[in-house]
Amino acid sequence: MSASALDIQWSQALFKTLRDGGVWGVPRSGLVFEKRGQKLVLISMMPYVKEMPGTPEQLHAYQTEDYRLIREKFGQAGVIVESWIDGLHTDDCSGEHDDVSGACIAEVREP
Repeated sequence: MSASALDIQWSQALFKTLRDGGVWGVPRSGLVFEKRGQKLVLISMMPYVKEMPGTPEQLHAYQTEDYRLIREKFGQAGVIVESWIDGLHTDDCSGEHDDVSGACIAEVREP
């Protein structure tokens, strides 16, 4: 089995273990995702603390690249990965995001 096929199989298996509202933390980068329906949504990123090696910019760059890789691999497995965290919006929202629901404010309409 190729590495890509193993990545897909692993991603699908992990996603199936999560129930709706379940959380998956990625220790290597401090990213935290929540399962929402058929999506994984990035809900938190570990902040930099001065005791860590490197700089805040290096941590953010590593987290951004890890998010990109996770989004790619899970996408290949048929799982949509989104983020509403500042600097990592991936839902093509042209407006602001609601702080509580994460909904795109440009898409919110009055009843």
